[in-house]
Amino acid sequence: PPRPYGYSRDRENGYRYQERLDRKYAKAMHRLDRQEAEARAKAYRKSDGDPVRYREKMAKIERKYDHKRYKVERNTAQGYRKLSGRY
Repeated sequence: PPRPYGYSRDRENGYRYQERLDRKYAKAMHRLDRQEAEARAKAYRKSDGDPVRYREKMAKIERKYDHKRYKVERNTAQGYRKLSGRY
């Protein structure tokens, strides 16, 4: 079928790539949220009511998952730069 004026296969591929990036980002963040919740629950169980131990474990978990989220965001940003043509 004829394509509308201004249509380009590259544009269509770009939209598909952007949608794929969006889905991968959402999936990764959802996975990290779930893993962090599981780690927090485990830390609570393992702390045996010791508030100092619990705080230390929670700080470690927070640092770990902040770093993982940073990596997901960094990699996603690289994908968007590639999409826009700026490497």
